[in-house]
Amino acid sequence: MLTTTGLLSHLHACSPFPCRYLLDHCKPDLEFIVKMVDKGAVERLEQVASSPFKRVSYTEAIDILKEVVASGKKKFEFAVRAGEVGCRV
Repeated sequence: MLTTTGLLSHLHACSPFPCRYLLDHCKPDLEFIVKMVDKGAVERLEQVASSPFKRVSYTEAIDILKEVVASGKKKFEFAVRAGEVGCRV
């Protein structure tokens, strides 16, 4: 039986795969996206595909987002608050 922790570990291990697949098999589409929509798309995909993911709790994630906002590095459309239904960050 798969536990929540086991599922999260599995998802964590699989996270880079879609990015690597896009980079390896969808070059014309990515070139179009870079040209017409998002110039940094390929660089971000490469970063996700090649970087280890740090696992953090929900509370840690909210704290990280709050620190980013407090530092002035990023401003979100909606306030970062834990536990709100429909919270969009």
